[in-house]
Amino acid sequence: MKKLLISTALISSVFALSSAAIAEIKVSGSIEQTFKSTSYDASNTSNLTTKGTQAIGQETNVKFSGSKDLSNGLKTSGHIQMEDGAIDSTAINIGNGNFEVTFGVDTNQTIATTINPRVGDDSHTVAAGTSITNDTLSTYSAHDKNHVGFTAKVGDGSVNLNYAPSSTGVEGGDSTVTDGGGSAVEISYAGTIMPGLKVLVGQQVTEAANGGNDQTERTYQFAYTTGAFGIGYAHRTLDDKASTTEISRVTYLSATFAANDNLSFSVERAESQKDGSTSDEEITTLSVGYNLGGLAITAQYAETKNIGAVASEDGEGFQVRTVYAF
Repeated sequence: MKKLLISTALISSVFALSSAAIAEIKVSGSIEQTFKSTSYDASNTSNLTTKGTQAIGQETNVKFSGSKDLSNGLKTSGHIQMEDGAIDSTAINIGNGNFEVTFGVDTNQTIATTINPRVGDDSHTVAAGTSITNDTLSTYSAHDKNHVGFTAKVGDGSVNLNYAPSSTGVEGGDSTVTDGGGSAVEISYAGTIMPGLKVLVGQQVTEAANGGNDQTERTYQFAYTTGAFGIGYAHRTLDDKASTTEISRVTYLSATFAANDNLSFSVERAESQKDGSTSDEEITTLSVGYNLGGLAITAQYAETKNIGAVASEDGEGFQVRTVYAF
């Protein structure tokens, strides 16, 4: 009888702990649906693989996250995010609210983004598919690989350091690790320095494997909003000390206007410079978004000149996008 009572008590405790653990797990996700069409100047397509595309695309994300208080006064949190059925992002965070250590993939503060205010996707996503414009110029981003990160709050912002000992991502395994070669150190500051003004500054130094060229990528960006208006500027450079064909500079300039709580407009200009080319790639994107209350729809048109920094090779992109989040 005592054994039965003890067993029953243990089973009840396990179920109670399981219920508590399940209750702490948060599940969120999104479904992104797009329609995209591209076309090219038929008289200038010597270096283009296609003269146009048209298709419907989709991306799905599911995220499991949770947090716990530790016995030493610190707090731990973590998440697993799946994109289109595969693990895309993971994190284990340990901190005290002012300082945090992170172990994970595709997580943490990064310079591989733009903070420019805009409606919808960035220009290089909407533009013709062979565009060289991008939001990261290094071979890979430290935050996107298996890395350890250190984040400290500073005023209304944070300083972050990410160290990736190799270029291996989620596929690296645990004790049977795979060394993808190279390493990267990324440091950045992101925050609000005055009402309405946000900044992002930082750099990543990537050491190549097998005697390749080291890379240094730097960025400085600002975004300012006041009332219904917003403007932003992002400047990104890359130096790998040897290549004569690298994308050496990308700049973004954007402006937004919110006509009301539901309707917004934006214009963005992106330019990319490639070493060895006399022509810069130029993308001009016009966007409009409408909020239906729980579901937003954006329509964007992008005109690209000198695609891939090749003179007179031009194209257009049109995209309609909606995201349902839960």
